[in-house]
Amino acid sequence: MATTNSSKSFNFIKFYFTIVSVVSVIGMVVAYAIASYQLIKLALITNEEWITQRGYYEIQICDQPTPPAVDAYGITKPVADPAYYAGTPKTPEQIATCKQETNDRLVAQRSYETKDTTIGGVVRGTFLLILFLTHYPRMMRLENRRSSNEEQAMPKSRIAGKSSAKKKA
Repeated sequence: MATTNSSKSFNFIKFYFTIVSVVSVIGMVVAYAIASYQLIKLALITNEEWITQRGYYEIQICDQPTPPAVDAYGITKPVADPAYYAGTPKTPEQIATCKQETNDRLVAQRSYETKDTTIGGVVRGTFLLILFLTHYPRMMRLENRRSSNEEQAMPKSRIAGKSSAKKKA
């Protein structure tokens, strides 16, 4: 009596469901980890610390003189006085206003970057969760069908022999 051993044959659909399930779990963990990391970083690092580390040079520019006027092509018109090219000094009010506007812009930039990365991580993680929830049960159904088919194809004498051999051991 010829029996086919389905456990040795390659099942592409089961392979596909297995790969998609594994990749979606790994991707889901990574995506949610990135989103969590951004939220934790936002909670632990203050805006002042972030600005000092990432954008302090932009605040330092406020102390420098206003550069000379340029035309539409970005070229400074030629002037005989070399002091013209050094720029005009800013008043203390202009410096304070510039620093405040730069500070506000940097805080808004940080907020945007955090939201963008968090939303991206959550969306990717949720997509991969849906992918996992639609593929993993199908993979398990295929595995259960294969297992039940193998048990049905196995002669009863072999099943009984295996169970008695397990009891002896």
